[in-house]
Amino acid sequence: MQNKEEINKITEKIKNFVYDIKTKAKGLEISIPLGEFPSYDFSANEFVYFIGYDYTDEHSNIEKHGSTGTFPIYYSPEKSIFIIFNPDNNFQEMELNKLELTLKKAEEYILSCSSK
Repeated sequence: MQNKEEINKITEKIKNFVYDIKTKAKGLEISIPLGEFPSYDFSANEFVYFIGYDYTDEHSNIEKHGSTGTFPIYYSPEKSIFIIFNPDNNFQEMELNKLELTLKKAEEYILSCSSK
């Protein structure tokens, strides 16, 4: 299992990603949950990083105004893998061994939701 320092590094990289993606995503308000971030799922022994997005009134698709969504990233310290639901494969579970690849997938999906 990875130590607390390594988990903190992962958490900071994800927080920085959220900060950076905010400037790129048009018509979306990107956020992380208030309170504990990441949350911890004791039954699965995984850290859970929820990246939330809200469609604002500035979004080009009026029907989406006020809608919300999340892009969850799960991290298993036991296996040292990140788990996402792959939007390119009907949201099937996908395991990735690098945070950078995981954040690239998150960026692709979030930007696909932003205004055109």
